[in-house]
Amino acid sequence: MALITQIRKRSGLIIILIALGVFGFLLMDVKGNQNVAGTGSNVGKIAGEAVSYTQFQKTEESLFGGRQGGDTYAKRDYLWNYIVDNILLEKESSKLGLGVSVEELKDLAFGQNLSPVIQQKFVDQSTGRVDRSQLDQIKKSIEGNQLPEDGRRAWSEIEKEIVKDRLQTKYVNLTSKAVYTPLWQAEMLEKEKKELVDLLYVKVPYSSIPDSDVKLTDADFQNYLNANKGKYFQDEETRRISYVTFLVKPTSKDSLEAKTKLLSIKEKYQSAKNDSLFVTANSGQYQDIYLKKNKLEGVMKDTAMDLPVGTIFGPYIENGAYFISKIVDKKMVPDSVRSRHILIQAKTPGDIAKANKTIDSLKLVIESGKNSFDSLAGKFGQDASRAKGGDLGFIPQGGMIKPFNDLIFYKATPHKLYKLATQYGVHLVEVTAVKYVDTNPGVKIASFREAIVPGDDTQAAIEDVANQFLTHNRTLDAMNKAASGSKDIQVLRSVPVKAHDYNLGALGSSEGSYGIIKWAFTSGAKVGEVSPTLYSFKNTQEFYTDKYVVAALSGIQKEGMPDVASIKEDIKAQVLGQKKGEMLKAKITSKDLNSIASTFQTKVDSAKGVSFAAPFIAGIGNEVKVIASAMKLDVNKVSDPIIGNTALFVIMPINRTSGGPSTNLADIKNFTRKTYESQVGPKVMDSLRKNYKIKDDRYKFFN
Repeated sequence: MALITQIRKRSGLIIILIALGVFGFLLMDVKGNQNVAGTGSNVGKIAGEAVSYTQFQKTEESLFGGRQGGDTYAKRDYLWNYIVDNILLEKESSKLGLGVSVEELKDLAFGQNLSPVIQQKFVDQSTGRVDRSQLDQIKKSIEGNQLPEDGRRAWSEIEKEIVKDRLQTKYVNLTSKAVYTPLWQAEMLEKEKKELVDLLYVKVPYSSIPDSDVKLTDADFQNYLNANKGKYFQDEETRRISYVTFLVKPTSKDSLEAKTKLLSIKEKYQSAKNDSLFVTANSGQYQDIYLKKNKLEGVMKDTAMDLPVGTIFGPYIENGAYFISKIVDKKMVPDSVRSRHILIQAKTPGDIAKANKTIDSLKLVIESGKNSFDSLAGKFGQDASRAKGGDLGFIPQGGMIKPFNDLIFYKATPHKLYKLATQYGVHLVEVTAVKYVDTNPGVKIASFREAIVPGDDTQAAIEDVANQFLTHNRTLDAMNKAASGSKDIQVLRSVPVKAHDYNLGALGSSEGSYGIIKWAFTSGAKVGEVSPTLYSFKNTQEFYTDKYVVAALSGIQKEGMPDVASIKEDIKAQVLGQKKGEMLKAKITSKDLNSIASTFQTKVDSAKGVSFAAPFIAGIGNEVKVIASAMKLDVNKVSDPIIGNTALFVIMPINRTSGGPSTNLADIKNFTRKTYESQVGPKVMDSLRKNYKIKDDRYKFFN
């Protein structure tokens, strides 16, 4: 309320305070239930610097004003990363002597070298450019010490964002400018690109051996892990969730109730005298525009043009909902309109009054013939169109903001002048030309929608079923046993999740997913235990419970290399393929491709233009071992059996093309350097995170 009071007292600062209130990053409310009480409790520790819950909360409040909306968990994650990046950049910048001076900060905020932060937050939506008038007002208010306390605090946080972005840019530039491409690397890259190999090959798919014929041991799994340490090593503990989902679907009774509601509205609508008022009062959809047939969708696309004005059509079903629609009006409308305007920008009450007087005067001058529209637009206009005499060119319907669109398409008579107020100020508008490409009329439609969703009774019935399953299946083994004897029950397994994750694969990002993950990490549950809580998931469009989930802890993988037991199910397919490859390899005793093909009842095939530059080979797939063998083997020499990803291969190069000497090594060096430079930015912060110790305990603080 304090901020609102300040706005009322200082009407001249409305633009400033709106900008400061709206243009922050959209982050969430992190005021969830605090499980660890006390101001000394920490949500994490970054490079030895503790981040308290209170500090975390204050950062959110000062940056984003406690605004809610969007994905709460993604926003919380964004805020944590923002804090981490700030701390790490400050430490690195201090070591390197990097900083942002006061004069540099002023230039980034108000000068000719505006920060990307400012460019993002202060965009004039009508022009797509930075709104300099807003920035000028903010600058004057700061210099005159006229910003209220809330405004000063908000601008202070924007300055922090500017400094962080600038420091990060400087740090990235220091790193990226160190990238160098030596001559030998350019030569190698050019050779890899030009050197092409044609080959013959025999491919024996692993599917040719039934899985039941392969006996896997723990040693097989361990050998695979030992050979692929880089792929499976992890620096943070993860856990697996197994779960059963009970979907809540609408019944025929629910469908009938939705239809009945619309029939009741239809009956009342028959006698309504004002379409707009009736639609608004009954939560309908009323677009005050005329749509051509090609802009209509679904049933109405093939129906609307044939119905008389005043017809109420439906109920009909579309996209899981019942609809009724009324043909409010039909009218010939242009496909595009050319117009021009003179805009006097105004947002405060005082400026709006002045703009109205100016526009009235300009209108009189033009109508009297004392001066032309285009010359006055060049002198008085306050947007980019002034350079063209106010001309906006031909614009399709819906191409401008609604008041402007409605005026030029539905109300204005060509070559007459109209005064129009919009969110950008006051306009003097003239339609100069119209185009009719499609001579069919447009139609104005009012619609009502009633989603076919499960009612309370339906949701309660499924909840009872899920609770019964939860009561009778208190272990993961019991869940699996129940699923094995049912067509309706399936036990699914999540990807590995970390303690601060909020997305559970197919279950998505939601309060239910976050609750399951938090239980898995904070309850002390052992592998095989089932959560005592039945988790509900909301439909984000219609806001009803669309599923209930019973969850169990099915795996814990500690930091470092996993043990066989914790990862066996995840790597089974790869280990099975490796084992099949070894079994097939043992059957090959010849170096003759035709003989090998005959042994496995397959054929000798060919591939052309194999190179390091193209990892995919037609007929073979993404098989890097095949490419490597093809590039090093002599022509007409048969390879040893190659155990690939999906099949066993034996190959023989039959032709090799070198492509000749390189003539553009300088270009290759430059292109390669720029490519690597462009990759530095996204990876710098990840690299810093690995060099510093970061402890993330957010999951202990939020429900």
